[in-house]
Amino acid sequence: MRRRASRLLLCLIAVGLIAAGLAGAYGYGQDYYKHRGFVTIAQLPRAGRGRLLSINFYSPALRRRAYYLAYLPPGSTPARRYPVF
Repeated sequence: MRRRASRLLLCLIAVGLIAAGLAGAYGYGQDYYKHRGFVTIAQLPRAGRGRLLSINFYSPALRRRAYYLAYLPPGSTPARRYPVF
């Protein structure tokens, strides 16, 4: 009987620790931007959202596959050209 009570106590302690850890992780996730040291950039209602593309290609100079990222502004179309940096 005593062994059973000690197992039950250990299980309750383990469940309590897991619950406390999950609550802490949830709280950190909710306030992530506060914890990382700077505020979130405000999204203006009139500003659209662009797209980030990952383009894969084979590089003969490097003799391997490589990739680059391209940001397309909101409303971009293949017919319209944009400056590239």
